[in-house]
Amino acid sequence: MPNPSGPTAAAWLPWPGAWPRDWGGWQLFDEEGKAAGNYERLLITIPASQAIDLIQASQLPTNLRDDICAQLGQARYNPLLSVMLGYRPRPQARPYYALVNTDKAHPISWLAWEHEKSPERVPAHSGLLIAQMAPPYSQEHWQTEQEELVRDVAGHVETLLAEPLGAPIFTDVQRWRYALPATKADARALNALTLPTGLVFCGDAFVGGHRVVQYVRAGGPGHPQGARATARAPARGCPYYTIRRKGLSSRTV
Repeated sequence: MPNPSGPTAAAWLPWPGAWPRDWGGWQLFDEEGKAAGNYERLLITIPASQAIDLIQASQLPTNLRDDICAQLGQARYNPLLSVMLGYRPRPQARPYYALVNTDKAHPISWLAWEHEKSPERVPAHSGLLIAQMAPPYSQEHWQTEQEELVRDVAGHVETLLAEPLGAPIFTDVQRWRYALPATKADARALNALTLPTGLVFCGDAFVGGHRVVQYVRAGGPGHPQGARATARAPARGCPYYTIRRKGLSSRTV
């Protein structure tokens, strides 16, 4: 997402305007029109929809600008609602720290026990569950008021876990409009247009798919805290993978 507080790095590209300088480099400007720096090359990693706005605000030649925007416009995104649910006492301990839905037919795509992953993220004696909701649910409830949304998601979590959690004591909601690329743009074709100008594109728009599930199925590297992520086939009647710490045995979800 663009950062209105000012430039941080060329790869982050928080500036709303940019144009080539005699094809020898790039000048970038912040939201107030102040120069933010000169660069030989520019790497754009923000969501394709936001990159289109940036390119349209640039002084690239019209034909090139239109061609770039047409390529970027191939990318389509599914939104995602991320709901934080804090509990005291903590939910019961389990031998995994996340569940990943596998059949894409349930409202919760990913459920994580944040207090198991990183206890320092949570107040003492509290538990924190993060529910990432599936695209159909997120689209249907995108405009739902936060209080109602939290109540509904908490109900889905209790049903999934078959555990009486009670009302959460602290909550938050994040609405990610460009969370999950559903249709990819062609990075090879796009960068063939832009590389001669020192402009390069990369990011989710050119990868697509549900990266968490791909990561699990591919046996990705370890958890940032050092615990290896492992997966098992979902239990019968429960279409979720468990993601657990190394050394802990798996049980039925």
